[in-house]
Amino acid sequence: MLKGVKEKQRQMKVGEIWQTVLGNYDGFIDLKVGHETGLDILSHTKKIAIELKNRTNTDNASSKKSNLDKLANFKKNNPDYVCIYANINAENEEKTLSGSIKK
Repeated sequence: MLKGVKEKQRQMKVGEIWQTVLGNYDGFIDLKVGHETGLDILSHTKKIAIELKNRTNTDNASSKKSNLDKLANFKKNNPDYVCIYANINAENEEKTLSGSIKK
């Protein structure tokens, strides 16, 4: 049981690191926890809003719907933005040099 908890904590830290890295890329903002949009990353210059997930299994059906609703609401209020639901470490994907391929 303890091993599972430690692995979960490690995965959460990896997700936080990715959000920090992508959110601090030139022109992007890491919105951190508690931003009014509920989203993770935003770029006003590139007009991109991102909801970032570390793994596919971190979103059950209701939380995934909630996350997609956040993006939909943002898009409704900001129609000129591209809204992205990003998954960094999707399961059942084959990694390639140019990205990943969903199986």
